Amino acid sequence: TNVEVRNVPTSVFTTNSSFITISNCYFSFYSDYGIWEDNNVAAFEDNGDNGIINNWFYTNRPNAIGIKYRGGGGRIIGNKINQGLIGIDVSPLRSTSVILIEANSIEGQTNSCIRFITEGGAAAIAFTQVTIIGNQINGYAATGSAIQIQPTAYILYQLLISNNIIQFYTDLANAVDVRNTSDFIFSGNIVKGNDVGYRGLFVNSDVSNGKIYGNQILRFTNSTVLNNSSTTVEEKLVQSGSSTITASTVHGPLYVGFVDITFPTPFRAAPVVLGHVESASGN
Repeated sequence: TNVEVRNVPTSVFTTNSSFITISNCYFSFYSDYGIWEDNNVAAFEDNGDNGIINNWFYTNRPNAIGIKYRGGGGRIIGNKINQGLIGIDVSPLRSTSVILIEANSIEGQTNSCIRFITEGGAAAIAFTQVTIIGNQINGYAATGSAIQIQPTAYILYQLLISNNIIQFYTDLANAVDVRNTSDFIFSGNIVKGNDVGYRGLFVNSDVSNGKIYGNQILRFTNSTVLNNSSTTVEEKLVQSGSSTITASTVHGPLYVGFVDITFPTPFRAAPVVLGHVESASGN
């Protein structure tokens, strides 16, 4: 705690470790990693409640990673990460649960701001209870995403992405990209593309049992949400708009012909008509 490290390739390096707290430190001009933490011991694969809390990271090296987190339950809270390749890179080597990424401020990354991937391991390894909440993210990378969830060898279970504020300025990548995940919620987020963003949220077809609701996603050139998961439910878009009614003189004054309604926000898919309006005569 309260340590300043400058001009070292990796400021803090731990291996096969647990029960670690790093707090209120200042790491700058690292070329590889601000913090590297891992645990690859089977007997202690989910050990500890490691805390990386209230630290400040700055680098001018385009390939540097702020926090590389590779094992054990963890809390990554309240850090400021400025510049580099990836802000927070979570890639556990063994089964891990209860990872909290909260209230961090991340900007200026050339790849992803928050990334969850897998770098090997058996299919039996499990990752559960990952929470990404209340972060402020400003990204512009042509590759990666503001939040990239892409485990490969096994599924991530129980993912919550909530109440984050995201600005992502690129027309080549999704602001939030979710793949190979089950039981997830995406809610209460503000995602803004500033008219050059490719897509606000992408949900891959291998995602299951998801819910998307209560978000503000706007100013993306491609689409706000592309949900390719057959079991992920997206909130319905409720709108009001002006209408123009044209009566048909052929069928008499009681017949209503066409109703044209203009909505202020484009629908992501064609609306489904749930009912009809009858004339006064019942026809």
